[in-house]
Amino acid sequence: MYRRILCLVIPFLLIPLNVFGQEILWTKLSSEKASFITNKNLPESYEIYQLDIERLRSKLVHASKRNENSSDNKLKILFPDSSGKLKEYDVQEASIMHPDLAKKFPQNKSYVGQATHDKGTSIRFSLNSLGFYAMISSAGESTVYIDPVSESKMVYALYSRKSLNALRSFECLTKSKAPPLKAASGLKNANDLQLRTFELALATTGEYAQFHIDAAGVSNGTEAEKRAAVMDAMTVTMTRVNGLFERDVALTMQLVPNNDLLIYLDGGTDPYTNENGSAMLTENQTNIDTVIGSTNYDIGHVFSTGGGGVAFLGSPCGSSKAGGVTGLPNPVGDVFDVEYVAHEMGHQYGANHTFNGTAGNCAGANRNGPTAVEPGSGTTIMAYAGICAPQNVQQNGDDYFHSISIKEMFAFISSGSSVCDDETAFINNANAPLANAGSDFVVPVMTPLELKGQASDADGDVLTYTWEQIDNEISGISIPPSSTQTVGAVFRSLPPDDSLNRFLPDLNTVVNGNLSSTWEVLPSVGRTMNFSFTVRDNALAEGQSASDETVITVDENSGPFLVTSQDAKDVYWAVGSSQTISWDVANTDVAPVNSPTVHILLSLDGGFTYPITLAASTPNDGNHIISVPNNLTSTARVKVEGANHIFYALNKSDINIVDDFALNITDATQIACIPDNAVFDFSIDFAAGFSETINFNATNVPAGASASFNPASANSNSNVQLTISGIDNVIPDSYDIQIIGSTTMLSRQLDIVLNVFDPIIKEPIIKNPIDGATGVKAIGTSFTWDNDTNVTNYDLEIATDVLFNTVIESVNVTTNSYIPQNLQDATTYYWRLRPNNPCASGNFSKVRTFTTSEIICIQYNATDTPLNIPDNDPMGINSVINVADDFVISDVNVTITITHPWMEDIVISLESPLGTSVGLINRQCNGASGNQNMAATFDDL
Repeated sequence: MYRRILCLVIPFLLIPLNVFGQEILWTKLSSEKASFITNKNLPESYEIYQLDIERLRSKLVHASKRNENSSDNKLKILFPDSSGKLKEYDVQEASIMHPDLAKKFPQNKSYVGQATHDKGTSIRFSLNSLGFYAMISSAGESTVYIDPVSESKMVYALYSRKSLNALRSFECLTKSKAPPLKAASGLKNANDLQLRTFELALATTGEYAQFHIDAAGVSNGTEAEKRAAVMDAMTVTMTRVNGLFERDVALTMQLVPNNDLLIYLDGGTDPYTNENGSAMLTENQTNIDTVIGSTNYDIGHVFSTGGGGVAFLGSPCGSSKAGGVTGLPNPVGDVFDVEYVAHEMGHQYGANHTFNGTAGNCAGANRNGPTAVEPGSGTTIMAYAGICAPQNVQQNGDDYFHSISIKEMFAFISSGSSVCDDETAFINNANAPLANAGSDFVVPVMTPLELKGQASDADGDVLTYTWEQIDNEISGISIPPSSTQTVGAVFRSLPPDDSLNRFLPDLNTVVNGNLSSTWEVLPSVGRTMNFSFTVRDNALAEGQSASDETVITVDENSGPFLVTSQDAKDVYWAVGSSQTISWDVANTDVAPVNSPTVHILLSLDGGFTYPITLAASTPNDGNHIISVPNNLTSTARVKVEGANHIFYALNKSDINIVDDFALNITDATQIACIPDNAVFDFSIDFAAGFSETINFNATNVPAGASASFNPASANSNSNVQLTISGIDNVIPDSYDIQIIGSTTMLSRQLDIVLNVFDPIIKEPIIKNPIDGATGVKAIGTSFTWDNDTNVTNYDLEIATDVLFNTVIESVNVTTNSYIPQNLQDATTYYWRLRPNNPCASGNFSKVRTFTTSEIICIQYNATDTPLNIPDNDPMGINSVINVADDFVISDVNVTITITHPWMEDIVISLESPLGTSVGLINRQCNGASGNQNMAATFDDL
C-alpha cells in the first residue's frame, strides 16, 4: 500500500527585515504555524524565518580561521535575534574537526561570531547537509536557538531556551575512576589564560547513525553519503557543546583525523550494545583504542539511541579516557546536546552531580555528597532537572555549569595525569576577571537580602555574574526547602546575568508581597549559609572566570525586619507633604546584626528600582519623617535597608504621588442596612505650597438618598466624613459612588462602593428542578433560582425525608445555582433554600420534591465492521450504528479499534442523525511508520 501525503500550499506574507549596507539573507515569515514545518520538537513559542542558505554558504567562504589574528578584516554577517531584528556579527570559522578530517567532509563547517556592536552577544553555528543550526548567547538573557524546520532547509525557527518543552526522561550513572576532588574553597576557577584543546574520538552506534540517515533522507544513498549525514549530526551537537566548555572552562574539543572510522552504519554489526550504557563503556574503550590507537586521542565518547548516560569520572588522558556514553531515542536538539552530552562529558572532565534531591532519579547513589549544593533536582548542567519528580525545580536544565562544577573541571584539566591536551595562550583575552563577594554578614530571620558583589576585567569584556549557595548537607533538610532547616541549600542556582547583585528571594517575589517561593526560602531559624559569587568574562572561545565566597549567618533572635507603614491600597502622597515611614527594628540595630542606621529609598516603578534616597544613614529606630519629592507616579514603593548591610524590607502596596492634593481612604466599601445611614471616613493631603480651597461633593448617589460632607470644604490637611442618608428610600443593590474634591481648575476623584441591604428578605423564586419533577439526572443537574440583589448567599439543603431528618447535602453558595454532588439514581429527594445577606437571614423556602432517573446502560455494536480504510479516497469511510430504543441519552461512550501503519493520517468524527459532528481524532498520532495501531474509548463526559 502506498502512503499518500496531501501537500498544501498556504500563502504567507514575507516581511523583509531592512538593514542598510548588508546583504539580506533572512526574511521573517508571518505564518506562525505553517504547514511546511516538519520539526516536531519545537516549543509553543517561536518565530519563523526563511534563509537564503546558498548565499550564506558563498559568504562564509571568505571567513578567516578562528586561530588567525585577523580582527581588522572580520567577515560581517547579519543574523536575527529574539526581538525580530537583525544583528551584525564578526564571524570566523571554528572547525571542530582536525584539518585532515575536515578535508574529508568539506561541506561540514562550524563557525563562531561576536556581535559587532555588542561584545556580550555571541553566536555559534554549524552549516552542512542538515542545514543551519545556531546557538546565540547574550549576557543576562536566555540562550536563543535557530533550527531548520522544513525538509528544504530554507525555513527556520528561532526560539528561546526558556520556552522549551519538558523532554528529559533518563538518568545518568557516573562511574568513579579518578580520585574524587574536594569541593573546597581552595579549588580555582579557569583563570590561567590558556585554551586547552582535547582530541576527541567520537563514535556512534549503528542505531544512532540510522536515525540521522533517515532524518537526512539518504537511506538509499551511498555509504559515503550516509557517513557524511552522521558526521553532520555529530558536528551540530559538538559545536554547541564546545561553546559551553569554552565559555566556562576555556576547554575545546577537536575530532581526531580518522574519526569517520568510528561511524558505524549497521546496528547489527557494530561493536556496541546500543541499549546498555554500562556495557558500552568498556566496548567503547576497547574499540577506540583498537581503531584510533590509545595514543592518538585524549577523550572518547559514543553516541547511541539507548542506554541512557554513563561516564567515568575524570577519565581523559587515562586508561579509561573513552569511558563516556550518551544515548537518547531522539538524539537531536538542545536538550540532547546540553543536558545529556555536555552533562556526560562534564563527568569525564571531573565534574560530579550537583543536585541535593532524594526522589526519582535523584535518589540513591546518584547523589554526590560534597557537591550536592542545588536544592531538589537542581537546574545546572551537572544537575538532574526534570527527572526527580516531585522534587523538580524545573523541567529542563539551564545551559551553564555551577561554580562548583567549574572548579572541579579546571582542577582536573590543569593538573596531574589529566594534562595531555594542547595548551595555547589566548590571542584576544589578556586578563582574567576579578571577583569580590564582599564581607560576611549576620542577618535577621525572615528578612529579604540583597547580596552585593564587585568585579572588574582589565580587557573590558562583558561580564556576567552568578550568586550560588554552596551548602551541601543532606541530613535534616526538607525538599522543597523549608524555612526551619538549619543546613543545606535553600536557594536555587539562577543563570548568569548582568547584575552584580542577587536578591534573596527574587525581587518579584518580594514585590508581590511574599518572603519565599518554592525554591527560594528565607530562614526562620538561626543557621549559616555559604554563597559563591562567580564572574564570567564571556570572551569568545577564551572564557575565564573568577569567584569569591561569603558567609551569611542568620540570627534567630533578630527579625523579621518589616516596613509597617503604607501597607494599604490607595495611599496618596502630596508632593512636599511630610510622611512617616515606620518599620519594625526587630533587634537589627544591635549586635549581632549591627546595623545602627538605615537608608530609606523610593521606587517609582512598583518596587524594582530605587533611584531616590529619602533618607540616608538615619537611625535604625523604627520611624522617620520624610518629605515627599516631586516625582509624580502611581507606583511608588518604599524600601528600608540596613546601611552598609544586605537586609531590607519593602512596604506592601503602591503609593500614588500627586503634585497638588490627594484624597485617601482606608475602607472604600461600606454596608448599609435599611434604614441606617452609611458613613465613609477619608482624608485630604495638600502638597507643599498648595493652599486652594477644595470643595467636596459626591456623584452617582443612589436615587432617594442624599450625601453630606463634614467639613464641606478644606484648604489644609484634614479628615473628612461623608454621610449618605435616606437609605430607607434606596433599592437594595451595590452602588459605585465617586467622592469629588475640586477647585475651579482642579479635580480629584475617590471611588467608593455602597452596598445596601434590606433586612426583610423575600423567598427565592425557584427555576429548576420544578416541584415534583421526575427523571432528574443524578449527576450534573443544576439547581437554579432567580438572582436577588438583596441576597449575598444561600443555604441549600437536600434530604431524603420531608422533615429533613436525613440531610444528604447542606451547602452555602454565593451564586444562584448549584450542582448537587451526592444524589443517587431512582431516589426521591426534598430540598429547600434560605437566602441571607449581611443584615439578616431569611426564611427557608417552601419544601420542594424531585425524583432522580434510573440510568440504563446499553451497548450497541456496528454491524458493518471490519472496514478497509482506502489510501486514495479523501471521503474516507463511514460506519453506522442504529439505536432503535426511545430513551433520553445522558452519556455516550464510543470504542474504536483501528489497525493502520500511518496513524498520523487518521481523522475520526462522530455524527448524529441531525448532522451534528464531533471530532474525535485529527492526525494526532505522530511518528514514523510501523506498529501504531489504536484501541481507544471516547467519553463525552
